[in-house]
Amino acid sequence: MLRASTENTESQQCNELEHAGVTFIYNATCRNYDWLVVYDDLPRQRNYGIVREAEELACPPEQTILITAEPPTIKLYPDCYTRQFGYVLTTHDRQYLPHRNWRRSEGSMEWIVDYTPEQSFGMPEWPKSELISTCLSAKRMKHTRHRERYDLIDYLSQQMPELEWFGYGKRPIASKQTALNAYKYHVTAENYIHPYHWTDKISDPILALCLTFYAGDPMLGEVLPEESFVPIPIDDHEAALEIIRKTIRDGEYEKRLPAIREARRRIVTQYNTYDRVAQIIREHSAAHPSPPAPPEKPVILRGRHLLRKNPWNALQEFAKLVRFRVIQRVR
Repeated sequence: MLRASTENTESQQCNELEHAGVTFIYNATCRNYDWLVVYDDLPRQRNYGIVREAEELACPPEQTILITAEPPTIKLYPDCYTRQFGYVLTTHDRQYLPHRNWRRSEGSMEWIVDYTPEQSFGMPEWPKSELISTCLSAKRMKHTRHRERYDLIDYLSQQMPELEWFGYGKRPIASKQTALNAYKYHVTAENYIHPYHWTDKISDPILALCLTFYAGDPMLGEVLPEESFVPIPIDDHEAALEIIRKTIRDGEYEKRLPAIREARRRIVTQYNTYDRVAQIIREHSAAHPSPPAPPEKPVILRGRHLLRKNPWNALQEFAKLVRFRVIQRVR
């Protein structure tokens, strides 16, 4: 959870990041903010052993933003929870997350690499002394694509001894940069493959200037240069292997480096959490130039608390979950 201010705030003992004309503040105790941004859900704040299930707002409710962090195969966000927010940035289809101010959140997922947008502007082009890597945990859940992507990487690693496999359960690393910076090529797959859903699986290797073999968003070429990544099928292992081998054999990394640099520029300047939030703030300010009325102590409640508080909400969300699972099976 972070707080955003469009004006210079007085010096506070909090973590701050200036970007796109907005001061982003990471501090749960800060009360001097114009906007509240919540990533996934409110944290369970404990004060003297008491669990707080709500956030008392210091800004108008319409100046709050929810960014969904999980795909619908992992988490469906309760309507009673999402409608508390003024805006929602999400990769969920409207039928699964209806909202008056629904916004597609291309690029809004948090990066795993430890960079801010400002740091990325001056990021060096590391000497690429190694060939190809992947960063994937050993998770194999069946209700998502975890098992399919594990099977793909497992097959590739058996056929390509040069493929270095990093990740929890395989070769743990302290920083994802270890699996990216020195490598020309990277292989990755999303755990949910759907139009306009892409995550750090593709943004992180592009930030490290890797040419990425990517099983994921089929519409990614609409926002990033098509030559900045190489699509591979998640369910045809032999075809994926042939694409990878031919790409490396043809020396495509050097040929495509300008496109990768352009993709990195777009991610750093447009398709990231900070720029997407700043865009909403600018649009809202243009549509509502008058200062907002001071809030009358409104609160935002955690999603689970809302379901426990009202059994009808829980019943509605269960019905939505059943409907979603049925639709997924039909597809």
